[in-house]
Amino acid sequence: MKYMCVFMVVAVLSLQIPHVVPPNTQDSISFFTGNDLLRHCEHSDASSSARCMGYIVGAVDMIGGLQSSSDRSGDEMWRFRSVCFPKQMDVNQVTDVVVKFLKENPEKRHQPASMLITIALIKAWGCPAK
Repeated sequence: MKYMCVFMVVAVLSLQIPHVVPPNTQDSISFFTGNDLLRHCEHSDASSSARCMGYIVGAVDMIGGLQSSSDRSGDEMWRFRSVCFPKQMDVNQVTDVVVKFLKENPEKRHQPASMLITIALIKAWGCPAK
């Protein structure tokens, strides 16, 4: 497992970014679209598979980290928890959820992959409203 994580990190760091995709707002930027991500996820070679899983794991780690972060006073930095991850979740399950969402929503795949991953995770494991 340790070597798989190292392999995925190396694969993500060696990603060759094909182009910059301007999102809907001028204050943000994205280097990877849903089309780019799905293309890697659908290839069976080890490099593409690692890029797919590595990108998704990075997004999941970012969401989890932001949701659990707090400022110096101990107050939560995010006002609400958007994704309630299951305790027994694994990389393959998360990848399946994201790929399923991308396949079922081709009209959205031109949008930033990180945003689409977030939407897929909320649809699968959104937290109940408080």
